[in-house]
Amino acid sequence: MLFHKKKTAMNEEAVSLETEAVPLKILLETREIRRFFGGFLPELVFVWAGDHPGKRRVARLADRILSKGFLRSSRKADKSILEHGDLLAGLAVRSADRLIDAWSESFEKMSLEEKAVCLERIIGRLFNGETGGLVTRITAALNQIHETDPEFLTRALKPGIRNWIAAADFGEIKECAGKSGRDFSSVIRLVNDELWRYPAKVVLLLALLPDAANLAAGGAKDTLSRLNGISPDLVADIILTLLREIDGETLGKLINEIAELIRKTGIGGALIGEPGASKITGDLSRFFEEIVSALDPEKLLKAQKILSEQKAGMKKSLLDVLKERPEIFLETAARYPALEVDRMSPFFHLLTILDDMPEDKTAAAMEKGLAGIDTDLIADTVNLIMGLTLRFMENQPGTFSKVFSGTLNQIDPDLFYETASGLFEEINPDLIPFLRPLAPKLIHGFCDALESQPDEYESELEDAKKRLARLLIQGEE
Repeated sequence: MLFHKKKTAMNEEAVSLETEAVPLKILLETREIRRFFGGFLPELVFVWAGDHPGKRRVARLADRILSKGFLRSSRKADKSILEHGDLLAGLAVRSADRLIDAWSESFEKMSLEEKAVCLERIIGRLFNGETGGLVTRITAALNQIHETDPEFLTRALKPGIRNWIAAADFGEIKECAGKSGRDFSSVIRLVNDELWRYPAKVVLLLALLPDAANLAAGGAKDTLSRLNGISPDLVADIILTLLREIDGETLGKLINEIAELIRKTGIGGALIGEPGASKITGDLSRFFEEIVSALDPEKLLKAQKILSEQKAGMKKSLLDVLKERPEIFLETAARYPALEVDRMSPFFHLLTILDDMPEDKTAAAMEKGLAGIDTDLIADTVNLIMGLTLRFMENQPGTFSKVFSGTLNQIDPDLFYETASGLFEEINPDLIPFLRPLAPKLIHGFCDALESQPDEYESELEDAKKRLARLLIQGEE
């Protein structure tokens, strides 16, 4: 039985070797392979010979025979390797598989230092000028192929990607990504350092961003459509699992460090600045002054106007598009008031929390907050607004009148009356419970304002009171 198994294995190996010998024989008859072996085999023979004198004599003889034989036959060979691309690919894959298996076995036995040296050599050989030229030739060929076969890569990569995903250990990949953040950042910095030596290439690379964005959007769309195809509970579980993987404690500590950095910057700016003036404020002022001094006012204002117009235009365009979909437009319009009210929800929640707090602590917090309001600043702001308004009215009399009259003249008085009266009649019963308690206070306050006072407004008030009295008398008659 054991002999039968060994014989079967030997037969299978023989069949495998025979199967591989056929494409290898065909490939050896091509110009490129003969030229390659014409330079490769002599080197291999000299490696075999080493420093042994007898072997080196044999190697020199073999060098002359092999070089002349392969070079001469390569010139006579009328077939190109390109005619047997499928055979070459199959043989290359099988050879690569065997080489990788053998290399992996040896690689696992290496020490950590030896693995690092080995990977460094491999990566150094992969990313060199020769591979850059190869990438250029391959991409040029792909450009030509895609003109007639837009899905060439999809068809060519499908079997390999399927097998790669099945064989790859994504746990190891995830762990590698987690441990390689610093190294990848250094690689990106290295690529940037080298890439920016060729600004034209940077421009061409940046020109790829729209295509990359389109590819990313298409890929994201396809991935999310598949994600949306599974049950809601599983979708929620996946999203929550991803969120749980985020280290919230680290993010919190990051926020703490940022807050501490801001605090120390503020304190340090006060310490190194002049008394009563932070160094940061002065430096920022100079910084903004340099920026503003370099600005072209005309260009800046034109850009602001264009941005404002484009923003408004985008909103109008979106509404015009939605108009073609009445079911979306009307539903959006119907939900708009509720969405605006929903924005008050956080503020309502804040008030709810305050309401649940102890009254003394809430009152103390509100007192502290109100005490922190700069009332002088508010009063000065109001005074400045009124002063500016008054000066504007003195220098440009009639401007406000034009604005208000231009607006009011366009309003339909009858429509305004019907709307206002109808609205008041509708809400008046609900307003009375709130107006009645205030009415006495308002009337008494109004009467107090009409009381005679020895001030500059007394004469005008007397005229107004006489007119009001005449109106009341006429009303009684």
